[in-house]
Amino acid sequence: MGGIRARLTLAAWLVTATLAGLAGPAQAGDQDFLLVNQTGRVIDQLYVVPNHARTWEEDILGRDVLVNGESTSIRFSHGEQDCIWDLMVVDKQGEELWWEDINLCKYQRVVLTIERGEPVAYYD
Repeated sequence: MGGIRARLTLAAWLVTATLAGLAGPAQAGDQDFLLVNQTGRVIDQLYVVPNHARTWEEDILGRDVLVNGESTSIRFSHGEQDCIWDLMVVDKQGEELWWEDINLCKYQRVVLTIERGEPVAYYD
């Protein structure tokens, strides 16, 4: 699969995402994690922002998509201090789904699912 790299413009942080079937260990910031799409949908846009952010900033997938069953490594800069993050995805039909208050300093893998029509995440 081709890789993607996107720079988010929120003042002091940088997230790099690489689409991959398998991801290696986190190497940059303590918040690095593997995002697994088990939503049953194609994720067209992905936003990852600190919990206190007022805007979603930029789509870190850019032109790429994350199909159901695929995963992507999300990497943060060494200087990132925030641990609590929110995620939003937009599927191919334009529906927005949110996952809030995820402690990325504690978990290395986040599995996004939809159960009974509601977004649910599993962590390890």
